[in-house]
Amino acid sequence: MAFKTVRMPGVVEVADPGNGGQIVLPEHHHAVCALTSAGAETRTIAVPNFHGQRCTLSCETHAGNIVVNVAGDGNTQGHDEITFTAIGQAVDMVGVKRSGALRWRAAVADPSSILA
Repeated sequence: MAFKTVRMPGVVEVADPGNGGQIVLPEHHHAVCALTSAGAETRTIAVPNFHGQRCTLSCETHAGNIVVNVAGDGNTQGHDEITFTAIGQAVDMVGVKRSGALRWRAAVADPSSILA
């Protein structure tokens, strides 16, 4: 049996880009991003950089819903929007390959209805 050696990346806290911005993921690391809103806002997040990459998004402050559009899709049903409606809501996503293309999959979502 052959084993593949991989370097385990660390976790990087990335800044909330604000309304209309893109959440920028580090190329070789996992990421966490605490989102804040001043009203109804949107964000986007690109596909993961590598298979197994993790990204946790959470709602730190809430003055209106934050909708994050997930490039590709975020679950097997093809849903691609995460809607944060309250402080403390969170989603932990993992990068997977589907037909050779990288995609996010929600590993844990609180509440589970956050991804639609």
